[in-house]
Amino acid sequence: MSIITYVLLVPSAILTSVILYIEAICAYKLSVMAKIESFYVAVGQRIRAFRTNVGLTQDQLGRLLIPPTSRVSIANVESGKQRILSHTLVQLAEALNVELVELLPARSIGLNSKNNDHAIANELVSKAGLSKTAAKKLVENPQALKEWKEHEP
Repeated sequence: MSIITYVLLVPSAILTSVILYIEAICAYKLSVMAKIESFYVAVGQRIRAFRTNVGLTQDQLGRLLIPPTSRVSIANVESGKQRILSHTLVQLAEALNVELVELLPARSIGLNSKNNDHAIANELVSKAGLSKTAAKKLVENPQALKEWKEHEP
């Protein structure tokens, strides 16, 4: 007997239920995958930004990893098409000379996280030239930035 014969023998109510169940599972899997994939896209965008900031090509970055990774693999990571193993993520952070937490999207850390505050303060010190004390005060009181902008000439 063919599959069509079996389908014809199954009452239509059961068949409809099975189809609806399969559709629900597929929709759920797609929504979960979309969330997972958006995480990797965001990580990839951050890796690309840091890589270009330090002046490395994809090939050069790949060669800094152990084992060395191809330019195509780095391109796939940066576009979110390839997932990243945790030890590779650590190596990428080291190669890019950034804290691991800086490669992660902010929402995965939490906006009120001490780690996130520390990362923001470090960036203010390294990129804006603020003292550690000034950066810490600014992170603890973001309203100070608004007040500073309002008094700026």
